[in-house]
Amino acid sequence: MAYCVVQDLDLRNYGFGKWNTFHTGNPDLNQAFEQMYDHHDFSNPSFAITTPTLLTNHQRDCPPDCQIVEFLTVANYEYFKQLQATDAKAYRQKNQKF
Repeated sequence: MAYCVVQDLDLRNYGFGKWNTFHTGNPDLNQAFEQMYDHHDFSNPSFAITTPTLLTNHQRDCPPDCQIVEFLTVANYEYFKQLQATDAKAYRQKNQKF
């Protein structure tokens, strides 16, 4: 999950609003998540984007002149932790693919 706060940028001007956005290139989400989690293959990613500050008018978790956008997908933390510990170059290359 990437949790981002943007300032001086209205996400509504870029097509975001009171909804979540989903993307998948594979209609079988179990298969898509297996590809990413078990096989570490992000060539055809599935992900969600949400904008919590646009979903409600209630108290916010960020300053009034900012908005939050979150990017969510699946990844195997242990795989990346092991890769970072054993092969820093391969770890950086894998991260660049994102």
